[in-house]
Amino acid sequence: STDITFKIVSKTTGWLGFGLSPNGGMKNSDMILTWSKSDGTTEFKDAHTEGSTKIFYDSVQNWQKLYYSQANGMTTVIFTRKLKICNPNQPAQEININVEPTSYVIWAWGNGEPSYHESNRGSKSLPLLGALNQKINLDMSQVEIIEYETKVR
Repeated sequence: STDITFKIVSKTTGWLGFGLSPNGGMKNSDMILTWSKSDGTTEFKDAHTEGSTKIFYDSVQNWQKLYYSQANGMTTVIFTRKLKICNPNQPAQEININVEPTSYVIWAWGNGEPSYHESNRGSKSLPLLGALNQKINLDMSQVEIIEYETKVR
């Protein structure tokens, strides 16, 4: 009733971005960026945007990585955060969007370390929360799986 957990599986071995948006766009979004560095370590950063291209890493990390792996051209990451971020010690310029029953989510991916995503991005309004304190059983025949393919230029 206080936290939400996300699992992202993507056909990439580069970076992944995922976040909450106030309107379905990148501007003023609250997000994570994650990637494997050339030395084999993994980065996982809580970030936000003030415009549509510049990303700022937050000094207070409200999203927490639980799991990360890359295998067979796929990246899997599981992470969590509070539904509502109330941190009086956080700098005023950092953006934290509370999870609403229906929220806009955004995503992007690319090669190497985070950079501009070109057309490798998307957004969708999703029902993220059911009735709190109730177990939600998903009928997998009704779950929509979205696959995106991009062409390497």
